[in-house]
Amino acid sequence: MTVQLSNMIQLASDPFDRPALETVRYTMHMRLEALIPPGLPRNGYRFLPWCEFFKRPAARVVRSSFLNSPELDLYPALASTNGCVMVIEELTRVPGFLREASGMVFHRNEPVAVIIANRAQGCVFGEIQLVATAPLHRRRGLAAYMVNHALWCFHERRLAYATLRMSESSRLAARFFGKLGFQVAGSTTYQRTRL
Repeated sequence: MTVQLSNMIQLASDPFDRPALETVRYTMHMRLEALIPPGLPRNGYRFLPWCEFFKRPAARVVRSSFLNSPELDLYPALASTNGCVMVIEELTRVPGFLREASGMVFHRNEPVAVIIANRAQGCVFGEIQLVATAPLHRRRGLAAYMVNHALWCFHERRLAYATLRMSESSRLAARFFGKLGFQVAGSTTYQRTRL
């Protein structure tokens, strides 16, 4: 499935284009100008760019992050580690996957946060596809650090905009991204395919 943002911009398909229930997903954009390089995480946290060995540890972080989320009704694969591995594999196979904009935050060698980002094909958008932080490590600025890191990578690649999509049930995420400078640019209704 392709989501049309305007007459000229389309985003590549991803696993979140196939929700299990009917839903609305919002598209948010941010113009990449006057960015400040992200500060390093503190208090024993460190960020490492994406590598293939991160798939299973990242899946455990994603599963714990979405454990009590209404998103599980829309994306049941997020309820299991194996399902999260499949989602992560699909996201990292997308043409335009940006290894340097994606990665994991570790706390004393324990993976605690993950981000996956890519360059949307055929346009000037960097796309944030997944951000997850383990519950015990929330409210420490890790998600903001990872998103700012991805935005800086987009900027270095001379991409003019950043974009992301989220379901309407993600009110906290919408507020979080709004504080970082993203604005809602549109919405798409996804209908469950009936056999």
